[in-house]
Amino acid sequence: MRRHIVAFAAALVAILAIGTPAYAEPPVDPYQAYVDPDCLSFVEQPGVKEFRDMIMSRVGGANGGIFACSGYEHGEGRAWDWMREASRPAEKAQVEAVLDWLLATDAAGNPHAMARRLGIGNIIWNRRSISLWTSSAKRWNDYPCDGTAGGCHTNHVHFAFSWAGARKQTTWFTTPDRPGNWYPGGSSSTSDTAVTQSSVIVNPVNGNIQVYANSGGRLVETYWSEAAGWVRNDMGLSISGAPSVILNPANGNVQVYMNYGGQLAEMYWSPATGWSGLNPLGGSITGHPVAIVNPHNQNVQIYYNAGGQLAEQYWVPSTGTWSGQHELGGSISGSPAVFVNPHNQHVQIHYNSGGQLAEQYWHPATGWSGQNSLGGTMSGDPAIIVNPHNQNVQIYYNGGGQLAERYWNPAAGWSGQNNLGGSITGSPAVIVNPHNQHVQVHYNSGGQLAENYWVPGTGAWSGQNILGGTMTSDPAIVVNPHNQNLQVHYSSNGQLAENYWNPAGGWNGHHTVGN
Repeated sequence: MRRHIVAFAAALVAILAIGTPAYAEPPVDPYQAYVDPDCLSFVEQPGVKEFRDMIMSRVGGANGGIFACSGYEHGEGRAWDWMREASRPAEKAQVEAVLDWLLATDAAGNPHAMARRLGIGNIIWNRRSISLWTSSAKRWNDYPCDGTAGGCHTNHVHFAFSWAGARKQTTWFTTPDRPGNWYPGGSSSTSDTAVTQSSVIVNPVNGNIQVYANSGGRLVETYWSEAAGWVRNDMGLSISGAPSVILNPANGNVQVYMNYGGQLAEMYWSPATGWSGLNPLGGSITGHPVAIVNPHNQNVQIYYNAGGQLAEQYWVPSTGTWSGQHELGGSISGSPAVFVNPHNQHVQIHYNSGGQLAEQYWHPATGWSGQNSLGGTMSGDPAIIVNPHNQNVQIYYNGGGQLAERYWNPAAGWSGQNNLGGSITGSPAVIVNPHNQHVQVHYNSGGQLAENYWVPGTGAWSGQNILGGTMTSDPAIVVNPHNQNLQVHYSSNGQLAENYWNPAGGWNGHHTVGN
């Protein structure tokens, strides 16, 4: 008996010395056999749809479609076209990064590891193709084509899937809690899965503070009422990017706009009838939309990135109809910000264009200006405010990892870029605090909420203040009319969180809401 105890103790010591075994990834899938495609009735295979939604929500781009009777796997819903332009350096770099991720050799020495885990058998891009079918050479070759952008695949990437990948039977789909390196960029989370400044509204009908967010690819509403506190509703839709919400003064509806499978879509809440169903509006959208009501004509106007250029759709109150997509040109990275300039009544759109701040504006008398490049060094998306103390239009953004500002003065025009320091991840949000009149800029700083504020009396910036918490998205800010709290909302590892400032008590600290 003693020998057994000693043997058991020795084995236990050996186990403890070795340590807990590390998580073992399932073996990489084998290369798949080629199956000659047929042409079926309209169908989009579930694995292809999940891959499309994952790429578009994490990387961006436009949806070129899954099903088409074209002689390729499209005819069986087993292929997807990702719209990216090889002639645009930023889009080309996005594609190359995704292809490097798909075709890289993993730590165990398996070539093309992620493509095999997804069940991808063929990729065509920019006059080249690689086949990963069992019988193929598995190397890049020149792709013979007709000289057109579509035929030569210089305006899109073609991904063809095996039946196992299309049916979600390969390890990328069957493995729970996928490691971060199974996603492009090396993380299973995204920086654009929660909220932006245009994702929150105070409903004047019931006084609720309503926050709309992308939670794990689903549209979720989390609202606060004075009687019930926070309540969370899954709206039952799969979306990419963050939603945008407005109050339509023409009908009193709360209207939510979103990227739904690469096209613009809306849902609205009517005080009389409650929520509508989904209303697809078409077009081609990358990232997330931003909505505004034009005070000159009362049109509801939606702006977004359509394959790398600025686009709009608008709704006309007198007819109750949508315009369809209008492409305004220019070159846009990410998603835009929009506001109405009170000095000249311009509807101004600001955005990242190839790493610089740019604008387009609409004047009631003359229409659209075309793109104006304002320069500077810019990452992410901008945030805009009109400073009531000096009437400046002030734009805040990520200036290469630190907070930056440019402002427009009615008398002097645009300033240059002012670097305000600190350390910023993603894009900021800005508000004028009605209690102390500070211009407050909030942002993600290394995974924590931070602020930098401007004091009217001194004209000086506070410098970066870390407010703590765990933050995995950009912020949205609102003033609660019931208790006058200034509330900052953001995603915290997939949950909606807030930190609020009370005029009497200061900052409350990080906590999750509505879960």
